[in-house]
Amino acid sequence: MPSLAADNALPHLLSQADLEQAIAAMAAHLAPHGVLAVTLRDYDHLLLTRPATQAPAFFAEHTGYRIVHQVWHWEDTEYAVHLYITRAGSPGCTVQHFHSRYRALIRCDLNSALQSAGLTHIDWLEEQATGFYQPIVIASRSALAASQLQV
Repeated sequence: MPSLAADNALPHLLSQADLEQAIAAMAAHLAPHGVLAVTLRDYDHLLLTRPATQAPAFFAEHTGYRIVHQVWHWEDTEYAVHLYITRAGSPGCTVQHFHSRYRALIRCDLNSALQSAGLTHIDWLEEQATGFYQPIVIASRSALAASQLQV
């Protein structure tokens, strides 16, 4: 059975220990040669630029439109995310605000957690190759490693 952690879910885990525990739990449910797929932002790049915002996105709706944007406040390798959703239509506008905290999860830390869970075949698929808006990480356990876990 495959496992999936999509749309930047793992950076909610703020410590390496929590990340390793989560990856180990997902890996434990993989069949021999099973695949774990992870999608997340390219934090190796984002840490170089530390953007303060994510560009607004506009969505047409049957009663008006919706605008979604994010403001990021960086603190070392973590950042606070403020997500704003503005809905415009009749009779006016409403704004919702959501707040969360993320860890800028760099490749070597994710690779380390994957390897700690016994996943040895790790491949980073870049946005340019896949057309997906985030890197996709594929990891699997070799048959030898899988048989050792079942002993």
